[in-house]
Amino acid sequence: MTFPRDARVRLFLYDDEYDFRLTIKGLSEVQEKCNAGPLQIITRLQSGEYRIEEVLEVLRIGLIGGGMSPGKAYSLVNNSVGSFVEYADGDKLSPRFVAASVLMAALVGPEDEPVGKQEGAKT
Repeated sequence: MTFPRDARVRLFLYDDEYDFRLTIKGLSEVQEKCNAGPLQIITRLQSGEYRIEEVLEVLRIGLIGGGMSPGKAYSLVNNSVGSFVEYADGDKLSPRFVAASVLMAALVGPEDEPVGKQEGAKT
């Protein structure tokens, strides 16, 4: 059995677009670092009752999963924490909403991921 899902999503964060990806290992690391499951974190991010660490860890681990070096991911996320603002611009999202999108892509797939059977897939 093969799983064609990649859970990779490209999102704007701070100053540019970046690739994010949370694998099972990445989700486990987020859960361990935040002491909460992915759905709990998503709920808190969406409601505004989140902890800064939840945002930082999801973004950092997601960037590493997307191909960024751990040092660069750490630096980008931790040096940009001052930009926790609610952007009015529809093209930019607050880091908490980017983090929620990264988690959602890992759990249910990116918005543009094709749904249904893959061609040639066995049933």
